[in-house]
Amino acid sequence: MTSIVYIIPYFGTFPPLFRVWLESCKRNPSVTWLIFTDDETPYDYPDNVHVEICSFDEIRAKIQAAFTFPVNLSSPYKLCDYKVAYGRIFAEYIKGYDYWGFCDIDLIWGTIRDFYTEDVFSNFDKIGYQGHSTLFRNNQYINNLFLEEVDGETFESLVKSDRNEFIDEDFINRLFEAKGIQIYKEPVFANLSSFVYNFKINHLRAIDKPKNKYFIFSYDDGKLQRLSVVRNKIYNDSFLYVHFLKREIDIKIKPESDKYLIVPNKLITYETPTVNFIKKANQPHAISFAIRHFRENAYKLNIHTICPIFWRKVKGYYRLFVKC
Repeated sequence: MTSIVYIIPYFGTFPPLFRVWLESCKRNPSVTWLIFTDDETPYDYPDNVHVEICSFDEIRAKIQAAFTFPVNLSSPYKLCDYKVAYGRIFAEYIKGYDYWGFCDIDLIWGTIRDFYTEDVFSNFDKIGYQGHSTLFRNNQYINNLFLEEVDGETFESLVKSDRNEFIDEDFINRLFEAKGIQIYKEPVFANLSSFVYNFKINHLRAIDKPKNKYFIFSYDDGKLQRLSVVRNKIYNDSFLYVHFLKREIDIKIKPESDKYLIVPNKLITYETPTVNFIKKANQPHAISFAIRHFRENAYKLNIHTICPIFWRKVKGYYRLFVKC
């Protein structure tokens, strides 16, 4: 079986969803996670999640040791731009693994091996194209490919910026494609839009658009399914993971629960979903939507910005609800 290790440097206090995330990792025992953190809370870590307590300064020193040029790493957020270099930075930790990668912790895993099969591993050196989960084949060429130039840009020039340059989602994908290396881009994950209160999935296949209007998720002993309503019929589709970008999730279950429902924006005790339950759970909440985005954008609202932001949100709502 192809071996996998995910590398996650995280500094600060882990969010409440972390305990649920750990449980979803536990139910993927053939996959390994390696966490570097300064959060010393005694979590109930499963056997396949290994933790090394360290400071951000120690990680910054480790990253600097991997390069001859001065690294720009003023805050943990900038680590996003260094993800593609983890194969080089953490080389001693990934020996013996066939694939290494990175992932976020604001998600819940389904059954990883149902999607990342041996056939996928045999055909792709890079699996995934989003920053919330990507795997790379563990060999010297792939681990150092990020140092190559593409479109006049280099890793070194981009990481010198104080901003997040989305190297993990933009630069690295353009580089692989320029080298003729295929990337596994099947949208087997549910990346939830951050522009609406209720659930809408980005990166859909065209055939799945009708299922993007009314749906929730169920979690059952490691299996993650979307339950969607189309023409008053419920459809079940399995997913690799659901990603809660920028969403605060109210956890109404015990973290170790093996069966529950995921609705906007809560984890709740399982009950058999009906058509009406799913439709009601995922209805648009215009007031909640407006309040949330005002809180997120109030600091930058003025006469020059409010109209473009309003128009962008209107167009986004139109695409999500009218064109579905």
